Amino acid sequence: METPIPSSKQNPEMESPQTKQIFILSGQSNMAGRGGVTKHHKWDGVVPQECQPNPTTILRFSATRHWEAAREPLHSDIDTKKVCGVGPGMSFANAVRERVGVVGLVPCAVGGTAIKEWARGEHLYESMVMRAKESVKGGGEIRGLLWYQGESDTSHQHDAEAYQGNMEKLIRNVREDLGLPSLPIIQPSLRSKKITSKTSPLHPSRRSQTHPTDPNRSPINNASTLTPIQTQPSLRSKKITSKTSPLHPSRRSQTHPLIQTRSPIKQRLHPNSDPNPALTPIQKITSKTSPHADPNPPRRSNNPP
Repeated sequence: METPIPSSKQNPEMESPQTKQIFILSGQSNMAGRGGVTKHHKWDGVVPQECQPNPTTILRFSATRHWEAAREPLHSDIDTKKVCGVGPGMSFANAVRERVGVVGLVPCAVGGTAIKEWARGEHLYESMVMRAKESVKGGGEIRGLLWYQGESDTSHQHDAEAYQGNMEKLIRNVREDLGLPSLPIIQPSLRSKKITSKTSPLHPSRRSQTHPTDPNRSPINNASTLTPIQTQPSLRSKKITSKTSPLHPSRRSQTHPLIQTRSPIKQRLHPNSDPNPALTPIQKITSKTSPHADPNPPRRSNNPP
């Protein structure tokens, strides 16, 4: 039996729901959070300053579908088969909360999942859409999807080559099923200092992440924006075998990928505006203009759905 969503009287953190700006967090382990998870499969409990909770302005939608104060690990009751640690969600929320007011995070990511598991009709996709729809019933508005996924699609060439088409189909389906035709998508690319071979399975999937055809999909190229201490060796791994794999960013880099590269997001969403003002890439997402109105519909890809 499904757990009912508590009212604001039952849950004080749901007060003033109309101000809630909701962001869906989805993908695999890097979004679910592996920062601070040791080789002994334990989280060390260290929470960076950027990820500190703020109970009055940063909320999370729990697995039982009620709003509560958000804190690390955000995905502890969602990605239950793995040990979760620090991820990018809290740092993102802290970066935008002063501008938008109350931030509502809807964690949906599950570690080790391939993009085909997020296809319409699959359990993960349907659960994500259901949670997103439930999250607005108490008030608020969905303002964006933060998607961090792709490692599981680098093991085989055909999976990597199919990634762009699968990603574009996912975006179309999410926007259609949520009734938000211009829903912004923020997507960090796979971490890589340098891709040395165009025949590597990583190459086509990473290229599809950094060269989207959708004007409202904003890639974040970690390789070009992380500092040397955050950038780890090339991702030419065929399998993720440990939490120390280059495919799993450190705690420090996991707190930054969604807020550090502001200009690329802004230039994708506001190509004719000043690239420098602080947090301006978030203005498209957090503006009072409803995402239901789409003055510039996304361009269709030449790839078949």
